[in-house]
Amino acid sequence: MFDEHNRELLGYSATNDEAARFKASMSAMAFAPFSVELARDIHDQLPEWFGLRTAKDDDEAYAICFGEPLFPDDMYIQHVRLDVNAYHGAKTPIHTMLEREDAGHFNELDIVYAMQRIFQNDDIYLNPIRHDDGKEFLDVLLITPNTVFRVQAKDSPNTEKVLLRSIGRKKSTVVGHLKKAVDQMRGSIGYARSCVPLKLRTGKSYHEIDLGDRDLVGLIVVKELFNSEYSVYSPAVLGLFNETAVPCFVLDYPELHSYTHHLADEAAFISALNQVFTVAIERGEFPRLRFGLNPPG
Repeated sequence: MFDEHNRELLGYSATNDEAARFKASMSAMAFAPFSVELARDIHDQLPEWFGLRTAKDDDEAYAICFGEPLFPDDMYIQHVRLDVNAYHGAKTPIHTMLEREDAGHFNELDIVYAMQRIFQNDDIYLNPIRHDDGKEFLDVLLITPNTVFRVQAKDSPNTEKVLLRSIGRKKSTVVGHLKKAVDQMRGSIGYARSCVPLKLRTGKSYHEIDLGDRDLVGLIVVKELFNSEYSVYSPAVLGLFNETAVPCFVLDYPELHSYTHHLADEAAFISALNQVFTVAIERGEFPRLRFGLNPPG
């Protein structure tokens, strides 16, 4: 099993004890004729459909049993290449592990690693510190010749206890994280406007940056978003735009991964965000951008 950065984190021998029933079921299964439109509808509805499963559905599911590990599952993986760790604020080589108690630290590194697909290392600042009071300005800051991206991230520990939380608890956690992130984003916007040029520190380095007429964009990245809850998420983020005139977006981490995986450069990244924001303003609710399954032509 690999993560989104192609790091192999788990490997087990596996068995399906009901292989005969599975084979019989597959041989009798009928699929609808393929069409892009139907595939798009199924893709959109799958999360809701899975959430509506019954006890009978669970009883009929196939349990894939993990047996002997193929390698230890408590590995600590780090990337020591200089080109991966040349962004501003790098303290240790980018690293990961499967079980994460300190979720924020690993999440911020994953965001930097994802952003490196599109942006140059010299554009990326991890955990920049305000010059006036020594407090953290943002989790990740990206400054390109045209745009300033402010990234505020919220994550939950990757532990068995957290993974077993109810859907209701997970939904309420997202809302709590989102409210905190909006408040922090508001504070970072205020500081940048009061401190011209922008004065920051990363490690032992001091940065004095004239933002000029660059476009400003806020990105709030949380662990997961639920498709049915966008009417709950959107008002706080759109309200921040109404207060500050800075376009702000809420993405979950898998969505950010998709953006950076499918979009080749900053121009394509901005174009995708503009498309999302236009719909959000029109409807009062953010859409979830789909990659792939596009109609022919």
